[in-house]
Amino acid sequence: LCGRNWKRTLKGELEVAGWLFVWFYMGWGCNYFRNSFYERLMVAPLPYSETLFDHYLSDYTDSLNASYVAVSKIDEVKVREEIKELYRCVPYGYGLTEPKDYQEPKELSFNELYSSVGVLGYMGPFFCESQVNEELLPVQYPFTYAHELAHLLGVSSEAEANFWAYTVCTHSHIRAVKYAGYLGMLPYIMQNLSTMIARSYTDPVLVEIGCCILCKDATCVKWFGYCDCIYTKWCYDRSQSALDECR
Repeated sequence: LCGRNWKRTLKGELEVAGWLFVWFYMGWGCNYFRNSFYERLMVAPLPYSETLFDHYLSDYTDSLNASYVAVSKIDEVKVREEIKELYRCVPYGYGLTEPKDYQEPKELSFNELYSSVGVLGYMGPFFCESQVNEELLPVQYPFTYAHELAHLLGVSSEAEANFWAYTVCTHSHIRAVKYAGYLGMLPYIMQNLSTMIARSYTDPVLVEIGCCILCKDATCVKWFGYCDCIYTKWCYDRSQSALDECR
């Protein structure tokens, strides 16, 4: 009898796990099997070039500094409407679905837990719902929302979701959203710099950014502090060094 109960329990657990597997992939996980960004656009990724990356850094830094605006508060509803409208302008061939008016971020039941481990937002695959951390700084909200919405629209790659968040935010006519788009990419750029280029090269870049951005807005210093748990301690230490140099 005990042996039969054990087998029945195991069979039930395996059945539940199997249906959860099916639910996951039918709900959203099927996006992992889509063609990559490069395949959909029929282009080949370029090999890394320090010269091209240097030019990009120069253009990016100029754009980040030029887009600066103090963001003490933000109208989240207006931001969501703006970002959805920008996504609707993306050509069909890029492989994104069209955002719907009813698709709104869901409230988090354990928001403090997500904050404690540095989660800005996430995509709930079982019910196709995006969640955004409710404790984000106002300047973090547009990029994070655009990133999670990209996942909801069919993007599985984190890098591609960042690309779309950066693209739509920097094309916004709302200054705070445009600035948030440029600023949202900064931790990733700093992380790439830390692994690809000598630190002696990155210091002048951060000083240039720091003098124009960090010294203007104390909120950005808090935002860089968030990198300490999300990205790398190097990012935070370098931003503080840039701020000290600027002063």
